Amino acid sequence: MPEESQRGWKELLYTLYFKNVQDYVEKIKKQIGYMPFIWGVLIKHVIPPVLIVVFVLGAVATNSEGESVFGHYGSYVLWPYQILGVLTFCFTAATMLVGAAAPNLYNWTFVPQVEGSFVGEDEKFPAEESEEQDVEQVDESNPEKAQAEDEESEAVEKPVAEPVAVAAETKAVA
Repeated sequence: MPEESQRGWKELLYTLYFKNVQDYVEKIKKQIGYMPFIWGVLIKHVIPPVLIVVFVLGAVATNSEGESVFGHYGSYVLWPYQILGVLTFCFTAATMLVGAAAPNLYNWTFVPQVEGSFVGEDEKFPAEESEEQDVEQVDESNPEKAQAEDEESEAVEKPVAEPVAVAAETKAVA
């Protein structure tokens, strides 16, 4: 019985600490190739606290005049440089918070994708395929058939709620 509870705890802890990031690593390995286990550990458990510490140290640092560096960067004047810098940060933070609270507000930014396809080297974009179909001659003697073909060609593109990432291959120059 102790082995079952121990195995349960191991699985629970793995799921809690590593599962989601390792699932992501497996997903992107398909696109980029080999990626070590430690990459996922660094992304989830090491880099975020390091960034927080660096930010806090920068926020409490003082310049040669004894003023806080935050808001007095490089002895620039307050208007327009300091204000524009702080407003840029505030706008970015507000955009991210709104996106986290109501992600459907940004659906208009997604490009419609053809459902279930991935545009590779040998495939054509939907616009290219529709241009080729327009060039083909339609049978004028049967208008119902021509109308049905037009409706089928319009039903090809469907909007997808999530964007599909297309990975580009990079080659190292020797």
